[in-house]
Amino acid sequence: MDKKTVVVLATGGTIAGAGTDSRGIVYKSGTISLETLLSAIPELSETANIEAIQICNINSDDITTQIWFELVKKINDLAKREDVAGFVITHGTDIMEETAYFLNLTVKTAKPVIVTGAMRPPTAIDADGNANLSLAVRTAASQDAYGKGVLVAFAGKVIPARHVQKYSADSLDAITTNGSDTPSRHTLKSEFDISPSSFDLPPNMYNPFSRGRWYRIFMESNGTKQTIVDSDIEVSLSGSNLKLPKGFHVIDRKYDI
Repeated sequence: MDKKTVVVLATGGTIAGAGTDSRGIVYKSGTISLETLLSAIPELSETANIEAIQICNINSDDITTQIWFELVKKINDLAKREDVAGFVITHGTDIMEETAYFLNLTVKTAKPVIVTGAMRPPTAIDADGNANLSLAVRTAASQDAYGKGVLVAFAGKVIPARHVQKYSADSLDAITTNGSDTPSRHTLKSEFDISPSSFDLPPNMYNPFSRGRWYRIFMESNGTKQTIVDSDIEVSLSGSNLKLPKGFHVIDRKYDI
């Protein structure tokens, strides 16, 4: 049987970091290219055909909403290909849980989407990136992961995006679960939808992946309004009838672009 394709989308992070300190303490994230990372694990080709896409190469603290949108659009578009079995996203650990959960809400495919990263750069003596990336690729190529939503593969564990969290700044198993280890349903029919069809677009406007209006969003919890999108991480939503999850509301339009 022909091998399927796993698309690896790289965003940077420690898994792509480099430094002169073999302990992995002093290094710069987002330094090594995805092509170089993959060349260090030739065994991946035994699992699947690997298609590499470098989205960006930065510290995860610098991930923007536009990068999130680009990831979602790439995955949703490529998932239409019959030869693609699943996806792996390499990512920094600082906001790995936020990215994984956002993708879980917005990706519209039942094909596996696996987020992974590392606590040590490849230049460290105890580098963990290769093992995590290998686990992620095997999971993305597995039929057992189909329809399970976005998952995080880390330190020998596969964790549902809904329950993932980072509990340590230095432990190799820093990414763990804050709840159930059982994958929840994939959000193909999530109320949180950023696809163009989810908006009632005025004739002169487009969709969140292009030009549109920017809104500030807040979530109301226990009677308290909490801003969940600040000035440097905005969510672009176009149209008059915005479909947001229960408890989320538009409080002001920031600017037009």
